[in-house]
Amino acid sequence: MLPPTGPAVADASAFDVSVVIATRNRAALLTRALGSVMAQREVRVQAIVVDDGSAPDQARMVQAAVAACGPAAQLLRLPARDAGHGPSYARNSAAAQATGRLLAFLDDDDEWTDPHHLRRSVASLGAWPSGGGGTADVLFGDQRALHPDGREHTGPLWLRGLDTRLRTLPDAQGAREADVRSLLAAGGMCHLNTVVMRRHFFQTLGGFDERLRYEEDRDLCLRAIDAAQRMLFQPALIGVHHIPDRTQRQNVTTAMADHDKRLAQLLLLEKAQLTCRQSVCRRYARVAKGQVLKHLAVSMAQAQRPRDAQAYRLQALGLDFSLKWLAYTALGALRTIGSST
Repeated sequence: MLPPTGPAVADASAFDVSVVIATRNRAALLTRALGSVMAQREVRVQAIVVDDGSAPDQARMVQAAVAACGPAAQLLRLPARDAGHGPSYARNSAAAQATGRLLAFLDDDDEWTDPHHLRRSVASLGAWPSGGGGTADVLFGDQRALHPDGREHTGPLWLRGLDTRLRTLPDAQGAREADVRSLLAAGGMCHLNTVVMRRHFFQTLGGFDERLRYEEDRDLCLRAIDAAQRMLFQPALIGVHHIPDRTQRQNVTTAMADHDKRLAQLLLLEKAQLTCRQSVCRRYARVAKGQVLKHLAVSMAQAQRPRDAQAYRLQALGLDFSLKWLAYTALGALRTIGSST
């Protein structure tokens, strides 16, 4: 038996899913994202919008968009700061006010296009008291990705095609049980918009790492994969990820310098190496860290900083050895010696 259709319920204890949307100075985009949450059918949804210090005119538009959704939506305003509090702090602040059994996240510039996404997630995760479905800690899904000019992204995506590699049978919603190795071998980057997890599980993970302003979603998903007792994969394309315009400075991803992004990646991967319980997760972090160090080595060489480049080459060689990289490192050593003479 499904719960009543529609998200508008006044009793906070009756929510099945709490959806967290962080926003800053993008009220028009938020309105689209929030509308896609309110369009979810046959599930009781709580939408929590956290405004991370929008300018006054944008803040008024955000408030109006949330108010138009009625009692199923609420607004949390954070004090204004020059660069905001960051997506991790903002989402954690909103999640602390969530009352749904499950937590889901949606970026303000993205949208869900499948009105049954959350209904299926609740059924698969077994979050309705009346039963139906098993119990799992987290469900990962899939979505389309579009470039700013509307072109479909044809490159690798988070978990595209994973269902063809899983040997488990699908449940009534089409979700399959997924294992750690398959998830980490998918080769893509976490898309937080497709992640639904138990709120208690999110709390046991400690939420988002507030030290991170980049790939905080990857960090959360890696920790979830390492800690979950049971995970599900839903292959349905549930929404659209709008790839950020690299020429704009409207969000954290496009505003950060490339070097700062790589340093944030090193932080989360080093932490994973030290704290992950499963060896496969630590191994994944080790290889990924080697790739980041290689990228930094190339960047430093292009910036005419040979000593820094060589330091990154040597670290990368120890983590992700290959004969090609050994030769590149040896050549870099000769260039470093030459530049100092």
